[in-house]
Parts: sequence; C-alpha cells; structure tokens
Amino acid sequence: MRTVFMLLISSLLPFCLVSCAGNTSSPDSPGSEADSIINESNDSSAASGNTKIELVINSQVLTAVLENNSSADAFASLLENGPLTLSMNDYGNFEKTGELPEPLVRNDSSITAEPGDIILYQGRTITVYYDYNTYNFTRLGKITDITAEELKELLGKNDVTVTFRLKDN
Repeated sequence: MRTVFMLLISSLLPFCLVSCAGNTSSPDSPGSEADSIINESNDSSAASGNTKIELVINSQVLTAVLENNSSADAFASLLENGPLTLSMNDYGNFEKTGELPEPLVRNDSSITAEPGDIILYQGRTITVYYDYNTYNFTRLGKITDITAEELKELLGKNDVTVTFRLKDN
C-alpha cells in the first residue's frame, strides 16, 4: 500500500509543481498589476538603443545612450516635451535619486547597476549610479563619457540638480 501511495504522489508531483510555478507574485508584490505599469513590451520605436541624451550636472554636460526598451522610449518621449530638471538626493552612498513628474512603464529585472547607469526604480524614481547595486529595476541608459571616479566627484556628497535633455544628433 505504501508503494502504491508513493507512486501516486511521485506521478502527481510534476503536475503540481508546474501549476504552482506560473504565478509567484502576490497582490502586494512588485510584479502585481496593482503597482504601476510594469514589464510592458520591450519593443521600442523611439529609443531603439541609439537615442542619446545629455545630463547637465554643475554645468558639465555628459552624454548617455538610452537602452532599447519601452521604458527608455517613455523617458525619451518625456524629454521630447523639453528638458527635465530634477533635484536629486544621495541614497546609500552609491546613487543619486530624483522623482519624475509622472510614472513611466517598467521593465524590471534583477540587474547589477554600475557607475554611469541611469535606472528607473518603481516606475517613478530616476537614479544615476556612481557605484554598484543589485536589485529589481529597469535600466534606462548609460553615461558614456566619464569614469566612475569622475562621476562620483561630480555628483558629490550632497544633493545635486541634474537636467536631462535629448541630444541633438
């Protein structure tokens, strides 16, 4: 009897695991629909990985290349209305954060942000990294023309004002 029971359990176990694996998010988790717009299509039209933006920090102009995802497209569309100036605060001694005027579509995944990465966090916060951090967020772009040390020095230890604008090609 015990052998029959074990055979029955072992034959049903794969079906149980498959049906349970499909939905791992709870209503309050970051992957739920109750949160802001998340994981929209990665098809892009505006950014297509070639769109460049500029960041103006303490009168120094930096260039960044946007990612090829719908979040970067939404950010580029926001900048088509004109430059966006944000007051950015230091967080954790590895990034500067600022609140966007409106939420953007999210394409969150577990990534390690590096110095120069421009990241969207929870759809509403834009961050500029000057060190490393691993978490679930969306990469919007990458600053291309500054070293990690120079970026950390430029951003400083205090709050900073950053202007994001589309770069004239």
